[in-house]
Amino acid sequence: MNQELANIAKIYSIGSHQELSSYLLGKSKDTLIGALVDLLTDVY
Repeated sequence: MNQELANIAKIYSIGSHQELSSYLLGKSKDTLIGALVDLLTDVY
């Protein structure tokens, strides 16, 4: 799991909705796509 995905999971699990939204809005589209691709490909 990459560090970006780990940070998203951490904020999702213990942070507030506002904190997660702010974190995700601060990321580039390429960064978010990369994290989702890692999530999908690590599972399978």
